[in-house]
Amino acid sequence: FPVTIIIKKALDDYTSTDRVGTWLRSICGIGPVTAAGLLAYIDIERAVTAGAIWKLAGLVNSTMLQ
Repeated sequence: FPVTIIIKKALDDYTSTDRVGTWLRSICGIGPVTAAGLLAYIDIERAVTAGAIWKLAGLVNSTMLQ
């Protein structure tokens, strides 16, 4: 098997067994690779709202919060 197929299969297995990974993959346009990347970089326990994820990504201007 080519290495890319093995990696995609591993990411598919990882995201399909995780509750958040399964939810992410239910969103149109998010597949196993993107879902695995999001799971790797976002601690869902710390970012429980969409706004918290935006803030973590640097998309919230601190002046907007005041």
